[in-house]
Amino acid sequence: MIPNENYNLSYASGQFAVGKLGWESVTIAGLHVPKLEVGLIDYAYWPGGPAGYIGLGYPANADDAWHGNDPTKDGQPGHGRIQQETLFQTMMKDKIVPPMFSLALERPVSNSSTADQGYIAFGGLPPVQADGPFTCSPILLDPDFSNKSLTEYTIIVDDFTFPGYAAPNTSHSPGKTKGKTVVDCGSYPILAPPEVAEAYSELFNPPAIYVKDWGTYVTRCDAEGPKEPFMIVINGTGFAIPGSDFVFGNAVMSGLGVPPGKYDDYCFSGLQGAGPVGISTFLLGRPFLENVVAVFDVGAREMRFAPRKY
Repeated sequence: MIPNENYNLSYASGQFAVGKLGWESVTIAGLHVPKLEVGLIDYAYWPGGPAGYIGLGYPANADDAWHGNDPTKDGQPGHGRIQQETLFQTMMKDKIVPPMFSLALERPVSNSSTADQGYIAFGGLPPVQADGPFTCSPILLDPDFSNKSLTEYTIIVDDFTFPGYAAPNTSHSPGKTKGKTVVDCGSYPILAPPEVAEAYSELFNPPAIYVKDWGTYVTRCDAEGPKEPFMIVINGTGFAIPGSDFVFGNAVMSGLGVPPGKYDDYCFSGLQGAGPVGISTFLLGRPFLENVVAVFDVGAREMRFAPRKY
């Protein structure tokens, strides 16, 4: 154990992990890192049965270690964040892998925590079939976090839309919802412009409900997703996401740590609203990454996406 430090990670979608820190050797897919600082978790929540998380982000965002032994004091004077080095950054620094990795997430299998959840490939592509060419988008500095260092896999999304969508009191035109967007395999939802999320949420059967106290859209856990696909447009290329991929039947609100309420037995929706265009950062989480092959090319400072063929 590392003395006088604790590990404390949380996501906006309700997942969290709290524990201690220590040094461990880590081996994944035959790639060995002899010494890595890791979080040793005492208690956590995330649906689906995974055993833990691995770090794939930039060092500037690897700051879930804190000074002190008491997680309840994290953020108070003398209990600030501690910069860490992620697994992937260590693998690159030690020249274990080239500076890129790729993901192909599988759609979850009902009532199964042992089915394959997808592939990660270090230095290459996963063994799945793409359904078209790759589209490139540069990884950007996000001044909300840092003007000097890359912190997230932030790109520009040209448009969030769906067939038949028209923005309130106007005709929708391409680029109206353009904005900086983080690609995050550790997050459940897509965070889209609020007017788009609201309009698409009405197409669930029964419609999704916005719970103001939680600031969250919820659905019946057995709801039917919209028939119209949700579209993410990146560098002029549209990526379609089936409406059914936004129904998270295992993400019951009562298990997400929200205050008790009328919708405890509803499920967290895979589409949520962010803030206004031009101000907020949007997010591409699990529903998007289940439908593409995603290449995180850190060396070239760009991301590449191709539609996934099932």
